[in-house]
Amino acid sequence: MDKHGGGVASSHPTSHRHEEWIDGVLDGSLRLIDGCGILREVMSQIKEHVRELQSALWRRKGDSSTESSIAEYACFRKKVKKDAKKVMAELKQIDKQTGGSPLLGLDHHVSLVIRVLREVVVASTSIFHSLILFISVSTLKPKATRSLVSRLKGTVLGEDQHINVNELESVDFALHAMGKCSSSEGDGKQIAQKRLRSLETSIEAVENCLDCLFRSMIRARASLLNVVSL
Repeated sequence: MDKHGGGVASSHPTSHRHEEWIDGVLDGSLRLIDGCGILREVMSQIKEHVRELQSALWRRKGDSSTESSIAEYACFRKKVKKDAKKVMAELKQIDKQTGGSPLLGLDHHVSLVIRVLREVVVASTSIFHSLILFISVSTLKPKATRSLVSRLKGTVLGEDQHINVNELESVDFALHAMGKCSSSEGDGKQIAQKRLRSLETSIEAVENCLDCLFRSMIRARASLLNVVSL
């Protein structure tokens, strides 16, 4: 039996190539499932930090825990960026491993399941690439923040201005803007709270997507294992 629970290995060259294709797709899918688990955990941690920030911003002025929560969030964002680079490197390896090798000579059912599993892997890696770019966006530098404070204020106050940043960047802008803009502290907190609510909504949508992908990858991998073990 092979390491994935398949049938007895054959010494025939063609059979050996088939086993390599199957093993490659199975291994790639397993690594992708692991990567999905990591990203789900990262999104859960981001949501936890967002909720802590939301709670901290409701506290009275001068509460040191507010600055502490913001500092912890900034450190966490830097850690996420480093972790994202590792996951991105893993995705590149999976892309190579599950590339479009021809499925000539394979059993029809095995070929069909491999093709479906490859499609799941390709779709998942594409989504993961986009998600990694989202969570690894550079943390904001103070100089860049000052140039966007007025636009953030205008958006909160209802002016029709578009800011081409993702939700994480938008939260960075708002947090840096607190205490740096000429508006009252209340306006600064209003900006930050609105951005945090938007980020939390986006995170929940991403979590739902990751849950669906995780289940799809598990089902597709289980189907291939069932077919090759017959």
